[in-house]
Amino acid sequence: MPYVLEEGEITRKPGSYIQISFNDITAIFKQPLQSGIGNIYTSPIKTDSFMRYTIYTHDEHETTVIYKGTKPLFLPVTQEEYLTTLIQAEGKKQKERGTPVSIDDQLKEIDKAYQELLKSDKVAAAEFKKEMERVRKEFIQNSSFEDMATLYQKELARLSPANRKKQAYYAVHAMEQYGNYSGLVPEGEEGNAIALVKPNEKAIQTDSHTIRLMVVRWNLATPPHSEESSPRLYRRENSVGFSLADDKMVELYENKEVWKHIIECIK
Repeated sequence: MPYVLEEGEITRKPGSYIQISFNDITAIFKQPLQSGIGNIYTSPIKTDSFMRYTIYTHDEHETTVIYKGTKPLFLPVTQEEYLTTLIQAEGKKQKERGTPVSIDDQLKEIDKAYQELLKSDKVAAAEFKKEMERVRKEFIQNSSFEDMATLYQKELARLSPANRKKQAYYAVHAMEQYGNYSGLVPEGEEGNAIALVKPNEKAIQTDSHTIRLMVVRWNLATPPHSEESSPRLYRRENSVGFSLADDKMVELYENKEVWKHIIECIK
C-alpha cells in the first residue's frame, strides 16, 4: 500500500496488487456470458506471452496463465448446447416468476373494470373507454411477441442436425441483424462473432496437493500509465505514491529468477 500525502496528512491507500488462483480455469474469465447459464463464456483472446506462457484477455480482464498440460483448457460449446441451456434457464426463470397472465385475461379484466365504472359514472367511463381502446391496441400489437424460451426453441428447431453440433459463435448484434435472440450468428458469419467455450475441468484433474494451473492477474493502481492495468505495457514513473507502488510491482513482474522458481512448482 503506497504512502500518500493528503490534506497535509500522510496516509496509506490501496495500491497495486497481484491476484493468484490455483487450479481454477474460471479465473481466466471475467464473467460468464450471462447469469443463469453456468460456465459458458466468450473465448479468451491470446494477447501476448510471459516466460513462454500465454497471456489471455477476456472482457478487458488480462491474466497470465501458467499451464504445462497438453489438454486444452477450454472446450467448444455447440449451438445445441448453448440454446438448450438458454431454454432451461428461461424455463427456470418463468417457474420462479409464476405463470404469466395471458393477454386475453388482461383484456377481460379491463373490460370488467369498465362495466363497473359505467354503472356509477358514465362520464368517467367514457374517458376510461378511450384509454381502454389505446391499451387494447397495444396489447394486440404486442401479442405477436413470444416468451424467450419459445424464441430459443424456434432457433434450435431451425438448425440442421449438422449445425447443432457446430461451435456456437456469439455477437451482440445478432438479434438486430439476424433475428436471433440468443445472440448466435448464422453459418458463414463466424468472422464477425466470437466463439463460445466452457472450462475443461478434466485438464486439471488433480489431488489437492498438486498445482497444475496458476492464473495470475496484475492490478496496477495507475491505469492511465498502462493498458488495462497490465505491467507489460507500463511506463516507469520512478516517483512517489501510487506510481512508486506500480514501479515495484513491475519489478516483480520482470524478475525472471523469481518466476522461474514459481513456475517450477507447477506440475
